Amino acid sequence: MSSQPRRKPVSLSELHALVETIPADLIALELRRREIKARTKPGGCRYRLYRAERAISEQAWIVARKGDWRMARKALKWAADWQETQA
Repeated sequence: MSSQPRRKPVSLSELHALVETIPADLIALELRRREIKARTKPGGCRYRLYRAERAISEQAWIVARKGDWRMARKALKWAADWQETQA
C-alpha cells in the first residue's frame, strides 16, 4: 500500500502572498469559529462549532483552493491570528 508523497514545506513568502488575498468576511468567520470553540464544553453539544466550521468550508475562497486546502486553512489561521493581535 503506497501513501501519497509529502508536499514540500510552504515558504513564508507563499503563505504571505496567500494571506493577502483572504476576504475580510472569511477572517471574521474564522474568529467567530474560535469564539464558539472556546465556549464549547468538552463532551457537550458541538453542533454550533460544526456549523461554524461548515460555513468556512463553504466560502468561495476556500472552495477555490480545495486542491490545497491545508495551505488555505493555514493562511486563514495566520490571518486570523494577526487580526486578533491588532484588535
